[in-house]
Amino acid sequence: MFKFILCALLLVISFNGVFAQRGNLKKSLGSGVWGVRPKYYTLKDLRTHKAKKAKQLSKIKKWRTLSGRSLAVDPAVPLRASVLPSYIMDINTLFSEKELQIINNSWYFDEVKLPPSANVSPEERYLIARNNQVNMLEKLVWRARLDYFKKNSFEIARNLDVNIHYGSINYLDYIPQDVKVLYLGETHYSTKIQKEIVNVLEQVSSLHPKKEIYLLTEFFSDCYVLQPGRWLPKWLSKVYGASVWKKAHELKMNIVGVENQPLVNSLCKETFHTKFAERMDGTARRNEAWAHVVRSLMKKHPNALFIVYAGGSHVDASYYRNLPALIGEEKSFIIDFDLPDMKPVFKPLFNYMSIPGSIYQSFAKNKNSKLITFLLDEKYKKWIGFDLSVTVHMVPGEMPKGLKHEK
Repeated sequence: MFKFILCALLLVISFNGVFAQRGNLKKSLGSGVWGVRPKYYTLKDLRTHKAKKAKQLSKIKKWRTLSGRSLAVDPAVPLRASVLPSYIMDINTLFSEKELQIINNSWYFDEVKLPPSANVSPEERYLIARNNQVNMLEKLVWRARLDYFKKNSFEIARNLDVNIHYGSINYLDYIPQDVKVLYLGETHYSTKIQKEIVNVLEQVSSLHPKKEIYLLTEFFSDCYVLQPGRWLPKWLSKVYGASVWKKAHELKMNIVGVENQPLVNSLCKETFHTKFAERMDGTARRNEAWAHVVRSLMKKHPNALFIVYAGGSHVDASYYRNLPALIGEEKSFIIDFDLPDMKPVFKPLFNYMSIPGSIYQSFAKNKNSKLITFLLDEKYKKWIGFDLSVTVHMVPGEMPKGLKHEK
């Protein structure tokens, strides 16, 4: 009797075990992993997960707007981070080997190359995608410009008047008297170039002694304004461009900053040398902020003369979203100040043009000489980038910004 009861008990235990296994098997099949229970979030884990996800999305959204200014690429070229296209166009196939060499050696087309295993933030990855897509678009634009240039190269070259000047340049021989916006683009950290900037300010002020003049510059934040008659702060004598600010103050000019510092700080990502504030897309974003400041002042002071003093890449009329194009004033004039042999690096089309040998040799021999290039027909400005170019010699020991450029 005892054996019979024991056998019946073992049979019941075995029967329940089989059904328990079948229940686990059903759950295992639902999870897609054989023999393993699916893991579900507990209520606490689920809340934590949602909070982290919301925080991450909020952070990305913040980086995409950056101080309320939209960072969306042109509507024609949306960013597709999660959807890969079926076909990827290789822009390089549109160029010859020589043309590709020019592109690769140009500062203008400098791409951000990210190692596949790089551990970067979503914000930086987003900025890299933006910059490189804009870069691709500009290569397409430059392809069309290059075709036009080759077709009209003789006519364009004939409209570039090149000569050597010794001593002080009379800029009023070139600047139109009715100019509304004067752009002064420089290669940074050259004392000789800053002397030329001072010379321009003096001459323009003498031409318009009673006109209100605004000196707008990237070297100060857009919240900085120094009006004529105000005390000149001592710290201005210790910052970049001190001689320029001192002369502008003596000439009773309004000194106004245009730089959006929060935007610059957001774009200055140093990982893998990706300082976006100085790259093509970052420069364009900053130009848009500057143009807003300039247009606002022009609206408030319609009779004033505006002088925009910034880096050459901001005011170059051949660049993507350049400042003159964004401001849109027809009565404008662009003066570009650079150093010897820098045009081919910053202006790719100049790889196809060269200064007559006799003129260049004379310029190279005399370190006090200046090379002047004047564009006779402004319809070619968007190809050349300037109305007047002044090339000065480099001071021994100086290393102006741009000469350390590496690909």
